[in-house]
Formats: sequence, structure tokens, C-alpha cells
Amino acid sequence: MLDTILKSRLKRISIVVIGLVVFLASLSTIPLGLLKIELFPSTDSTAFDISVELPSGYLLEDTGNIVTEVENVLLEYPEIVTIVSKVGSTGGNFFKRW
Repeated sequence: MLDTILKSRLKRISIVVIGLVVFLASLSTIPLGLLKIELFPSTDSTAFDISVELPSGYLLEDTGNIVTEVENVLLEYPEIVTIVSKVGSTGGNFFKRW
């Protein structure tokens, strides 16, 4: 059956034209809004970082106390649900999660 379609030059051209039209129609679905895609979805970032650095010579306990004060100020805001604090150069010495 395919042999009989492809024997005629007019039929071969019409097959190519139909294929091209279908291809272009499928590409036009994106700009026309028929196919909803989003390459870079909009994000509402709900996380942020606060870095507290004290001069060298402060004890980790003193730094921990200052970080606790910052946490207490942040906890006054009802929008803040979670606080993760790390004190020290690696954060392994003091870790507190609310």
C-alpha cells in the first residue's frame, strides 16, 4: 500500500507537505497557549541565611549566646517556622533546631 502511495510524485509531495504542516502545527501549540509548559518555574523562596561573625577571641559559648538572642528576635515573627543554628567553624560543636 505504501508503494502505491509513493509511486506518484504528487502523492510524495503531498505526504511531505502534510507532514510539514502537522509538525508546524504541533510547534505552534506552545506560543498559542494550547500546550502549557514552563521552562523556569517561578519560585517563592521561603528560606534565607543569616551569618553572624564575631571577632576572633570570643568563646563558642559567647557566640552561642549571641546567636540565641538573634533566634529569639526571629521567633517573634509568626511567619518563621524553623530555625537552624550552627556555631563554630564547622557547625559540629553546637547544633540546635527549633
